[in-house]
Parts: sequence; C-alpha cells; structure tokens
Amino acid sequence: MPPSTATLPALASAAAALLPLLLLPPPASAATAAPFPPLNATTVARADAAILAAFGLPAAGTYGAYCNPCPLGDLVGGLVRLPFHDAAGGGRPGGLGGANGCVDFTFAGNDGLQSAVGNLSAAYAAGGFDALMSRADFWVLAGNAAVRVASTLPPGEAPQGGLPEPGPPLRLPFRYGRVDDAACAGVDAPFLPTAHLSYAQTAAIFCARLGLTPRQLVAIMGAHTLGRARAAESGGYDGSWSGFSSSFSVMYYWQLLAVFWSNKDSPVPDSWLAAPPAPGSPADMPLINLKGSDVELVISPSDNCESFNELNLTQPTPAPRPGTACPLNAQNLEALKLYSRNQTAWWEDFAAAWQVMTEFSYKPGELKPVAP
Repeated sequence: MPPSTATLPALASAAAALLPLLLLPPPASAATAAPFPPLNATTVARADAAILAAFGLPAAGTYGAYCNPCPLGDLVGGLVRLPFHDAAGGGRPGGLGGANGCVDFTFAGNDGLQSAVGNLSAAYAAGGFDALMSRADFWVLAGNAAVRVASTLPPGEAPQGGLPEPGPPLRLPFRYGRVDDAACAGVDAPFLPTAHLSYAQTAAIFCARLGLTPRQLVAIMGAHTLGRARAAESGGYDGSWSGFSSSFSVMYYWQLLAVFWSNKDSPVPDSWLAAPPAPGSPADMPLINLKGSDVELVISPSDNCESFNELNLTQPTPAPRPGTACPLNAQNLEALKLYSRNQTAWWEDFAAAWQVMTEFSYKPGELKPVAP
C-alpha cells in the first residue's frame, strides 16, 4: 500500500533530513566470514532446542494467557528485539548495516539486551554452533524460535481474554550466511529509531533505508505485542503494549484502535497511556504506546493531540471527529483494521517484513536456504 500523495512530501522531507546520518560510515570493524559448512534442517532444529533450553522457554508454547507483565513475555520480547536491533543497526562493510552478530552497547537504545546476548553466546559456544553458523544467523534463529513459541497455544488450553485461536504456529523464513563483525562500538546511534521520532522519520528509516513497504512497516510494529518497556532500560518508558505480552497476537492492533489513549498524564515525553486500562485487562502494569512507532500509525502528526480513539476506530465507518486536532493517518487504517481482526493476514505480512529486515544489506545469493 503506497503512501498517499499528501504523505509523500513529509516522507521525502524526513528522509532528506535523516539521510546524512543514515549514510555516515561507522568506525571500521573487522568482519569475519568463517568457512561454515552448509546448514541443514537437523542443525537448525538442534539450535532451536538449545535456544529454548538456554532461556527456559517451553516448546509447548506461551500463547493465550493474560500476561502483564510476566517473565515469559520479557524473554520472548527480548529475543525478538535482539535480531531486530542487530539488523537495523550499523556495522558491516561500508556502513550499510544489516545483521552482523554485534550489538553496540555504547548506544542507550540497546540497553536490556545484554542478558539475551550473554545467554545466546553461552548456548552458541556450548552447542558447537560457533563452528556451524555465524552469531548473526544464530540470533535470527533465536528471534524465529521466540515467535514460534509465542504463537503456539499449549495443548488442551483455550485462549483467554478474547484472543483468537492461533492455528498452526508462525514459522518465519530463514536463510543463512550472515557475516559477523568483531566490534561495533559507536555504530548504532545514527541508525536505530528512538521513541521521540515522528512517524515520518520512522518511515524514512524503515522504508527508505531498510526497504520495507508502508504496509510492512505497520506489520513489523506488531512485534510490540511481545514484552514490555522497562524504565531503567528505555529512558523512563515503563509499560506493556499488550495485556498478553507472551502472545504473538492481534491484541496490539485491537487495543491501538479501540482503547482510549492519552498523553496528558504520561510521565515521559512521547509516550501515551491507556486511560482507563483496556477492557477486561487487569491494571497490573500500564499499557503504553510510543509516538512514532505506535501512536502515529493511527494519527499523524500527533504534536497537537492529547488523546485519540474517543470514537473507537475499530468500527467499520468511524463517525466524524468534531473538534479534534488529531488527523487520522489514512494510509495505514486499512492495514490496522485488517490486522486487528485477522491474525492470519498479519502473520503473513509480518513474516514478509521480518525477512526483509533480517536480510537487509545482503546481496542476492549471499544468503542461502537451509538444506533438508
């Protein structure tokens, strides 16, 4: 779904403003291309099992239970966040970015990933996977395993809180051959988006730089359904995006469109709180949305807005919005409404967007399919 004509100047302006930063070459880092053997399905399955064991994740699945907050949500959310940040950050020859098995911990936006990197490093070495694949490939497998577990309903259980039956677990596409960087300090700050960016700036990064379509940008942001923001690791942001933070579910989209969101009582700039809490969800932890990655998927720009969804955007034809200063981001509403009610459609679009993200900057033929 292309941007509307009215949106193109804003995207072009944002891209032009960010382009000098996006093209900055990072400090030199040594890339290592080990002569790994061809990767087969048996090795991938063994890596998958080692990753789940390293984090104590149940192969039976974590989908369907109310979870706000919960350790399982934190684990699956962190494992998806790591390859996401690895792919979108800097590094790689020429400063292109792309998954390189290296996280820049001089950049505050990567805070909280240390434990995931430590546990994965231990499993990577203990299982002998350092002789079979790159760290970057292993990290992508970890994100894929987390999504599979978070989209699996444990046997004999029913989803809570109106969540849809998930059907078969979501298995994300995977090709191998990523190359690790030996060092990456100082490379991520110009590249990774922050909570303070506008939607136009966020779109410039994800679409103009990383190659996602506007619809895929809406789909990839659904990863916020997993895990939460911790104040100590996120610049003060504290809360979950969903009351079901260990479930890879459409609740993120439904709540984004149906819940009344306000920034009037938010203690941190550019964050919005559910007010009151989402229907049927105990108020264990505040539900939050961030400006450029969540709120402005729906309304953009939001600078003069204090609240939205007073008319419930899940309705087929929302009534006119008299007296509001919140302009709807019309180009995204079709996808947002579809994803809020059709988990299969969202999962399909997320899988395509995830592949674009995790394969960003690799040339055709560099990444190869796993052998049977």
